[in-house]
Amino acid sequence: VVVMVVAVVAGGVQQGIERTCKVLMPALMAILIGLLFYVAASGGLGTSTTFLFAPDFSKITSEAVLEALGHAFFTLSLGMGAMMTYGSYLDSEEHLIRDQVAIAFLDTAIAIISGLVIFAVVFAMGAAPGAGPGLVFITLPGLFAEVPGGTFVAISFFALLILAAWSSGLSLLEVVVAVAVDRFAVPRPVAAIGDSSGE
Repeated sequence: VVVMVVAVVAGGVQQGIERTCKVLMPALMAILIGLLFYVAASGGLGTSTTFLFAPDFSKITSEAVLEALGHAFFTLSLGMGAMMTYGSYLDSEEHLIRDQVAIAFLDTAIAIISGLVIFAVVFAMGAAPGAGPGLVFITLPGLFAEVPGGTFVAISFFALLILAAWSSGLSLLEVVVAVAVDRFAVPRPVAAIGDSSGE
């Protein structure tokens, strides 16, 4: 994964990151929507929808609000400079408000669809919902092994996870590479390799 991230970032924004993301993002969406159709057909989607959207106002605490804000900052890469870095590559004619709305909408839509898919599988198998790595790497693989077509679902889900991690790696490495290239005139391939080995 590190080698793939370095290779793409070393290729530059247009030849590397942009070209890769034009394939990567539609592939992510196709896998996610395919999984959504699968869980809708196999059952569990109704329970998942209720679990995610039935309001329980007693759980809205200051800690929950801070956790939600932290999630928003994390998924949009707001605290790491990725958005500022990518924003600096935009043409002056770009419509920033429209782009911001599109990014926020897509980010939220992907999060909701992911939640529907994951919890539909969990509830369809009668498992208790958990959180974090335990749910993804312990609960879900066991459930995938038991559902019809589970091998296909498991491969699709973990391919989605790998692609998502890869795209995040691209954004994180691009921030430090951009600084090295713009401020210190380091050649992009050298900066990509040097920054990745430094991490």
